[in-house]
Amino acid sequence: MKIPRHTLAHLLAQKSLHQGITDDDDLQIAAYLLATNRTNEVNSLLRDIQSEWAKDGYVNITAISANPLSSTDKSDIDKLIHSLYPKSKTINLSERIDKNLIGGVRIEFARYQLDLSILGTLNRFKRLSLAQGGSN
Repeated sequence: MKIPRHTLAHLLAQKSLHQGITDDDDLQIAAYLLATNRTNEVNSLLRDIQSEWAKDGYVNITAISANPLSSTDKSDIDKLIHSLYPKSKTINLSERIDKNLIGGVRIEFARYQLDLSILGTLNRFKRLSLAQGGSN
């Protein structure tokens, strides 16, 4: 029987939050995905699990910036996440450096991203200019 991905994600999220996931569980999940020919859904399943965790107050984000984040940057990001997820209990922040961003930060959530980088701002400005009849 094929379990809907969202149902599977909900069950796995609840189990991992309350009991943890063992190596045996990992093998069973992998075997199920292989047996049902659903290995192509792994990334979507992981995003769904992270979305379920966020509903329970455990938010995973990746902050991508051109330079390492300062403690002030991290504090500002923490405040922003708490405003987006008022019931958040734990915020797991992973950092990644991307010099192409020039400055600012892009925050990636399970299902969306918030681009506050200079590169993102420039790209939005370019798209808006072109949409309003501007030229290259």
